[in-house]
Amino acid sequence: MSPQPPMTGTPTTPADTAALVARLAAEPATPAPAGAMARRGWAVPLALLAALAVVLGVAGARPDLAGVAGTGLFAFKIACMGLLSLAAAVLVHRAGQPGVALRPLRVVWPLLLVLLAGLLLDRSGYPLLGASTWSVARCVGTIVLAALPVLAGALWWLRAALPTRPAVAGALAGVLAGAMAALAYTVACLNDGAAFVALWYHVAVLLVAALGALAGRIVLRW
Repeated sequence: MSPQPPMTGTPTTPADTAALVARLAAEPATPAPAGAMARRGWAVPLALLAALAVVLGVAGARPDLAGVAGTGLFAFKIACMGLLSLAAAVLVHRAGQPGVALRPLRVVWPLLLVLLAGLLLDRSGYPLLGASTWSVARCVGTIVLAALPVLAGALWWLRAALPTRPAVAGALAGVLAGAMAALAYTVACLNDGAAFVALWYHVAVLLVAALGALAGRIVLRW
C-alpha cells in the first residue's frame, strides 16, 4: 500500500521546519523576500523622524547646538551612531534572507575604528557619568523611549521577509532602532565626552536590542 499524504492540519514537526529552512536556503536567488523588504524600506527613515520628534518633545534641543555642531566631539557622536545604524540596517536586511550569513564583523569594523580613535584622541575631560547627576538616566531613558517607534518600523520591515531566527532578527532590529534613536538624541545630548558616548549610548542600544529579541520571538514567528 502506498503511503498516504499527510492530513491537513497535521502539526508541524521540527523535522518539517528544518526541511523548509533547508529548502529556502537552497534558493538564495529567490527575489521575493528582498523585494518585499525593499517595498517596506521607507518605514525605517520615517521612524527616524518619529524618534527625532520624541527626542525633541522629551528632552528638547540643546541650547548651544549651533555652536557645537561643528566640533570634533559632536561629529564623533554622529559618526558612531550613523555607522552603527548603517551596519544594523545591513544586518537586519541579511537576517530577513534565508541562507544569507550575517558576518557582522564585515560591517561593524568602521564603527570600532571610530570608537577607538575617539577614545584615544578625546581630551575633553568629561566624566564617565556625565556632567550632572541625571546625565546617564536622561541619556539612556530618552534613547530607549525614542527607539520604540523605530523598533516597530524595523519589525514591520522584517515581517515582509523570511527571518529563520526570529529572536536574532528582532535583536538586530533593536540595534537598528537604538542606534537611530541615539543618532536623533545627539541634538539633545549635553555630554560631549567620547567615553560617555561609547558606554552609555551603547548601553541604551543593547537594552533596545533585548526588547527587540523578545518582540521578535513573537512578531517574526512564521
